[in-house]
Amino acid sequence: YDSDVAEMELKDYNTNISFKFNNDYKINQRDELKLIGFPNYSFGTTPNIQTVRIAGERLHFGLHYYTVDKCIVSGSSGGRILNDLNEVIGIATDGAKSMQEATQTDANMFFPISELKKTP
Repeated sequence: YDSDVAEMELKDYNTNISFKFNNDYKINQRDELKLIGFPNYSFGTTPNIQTVRIAGERLHFGLHYYTVDKCIVSGSSGGRILNDLNEVIGIATDGAKSMQEATQTDANMFFPISELKKTP
């Protein structure tokens, strides 16, 4: 599986988060994590930072994902999932197209970076 992972850079916004990656973090049911994204992004919008918990695990197109207990809305795809040490452990991938449609999916998911194929 080859992946195309977008980079995120926050300009002129201080989150006090270092964005270090942790490929070895063991994700457990009910872990409390942070999602940083830009739902329904428009120019000048600041990042949305929300606390989420692991709700479950799911195979999606043969790959291992985790579901969370909060809605991931379009624009947050590619957003970072952080552990309690503010290390990046995943990337938001799936959710609803809008908050109005948020209750129509249970696929609020992220892909753990530990599953990314390492390339030379």
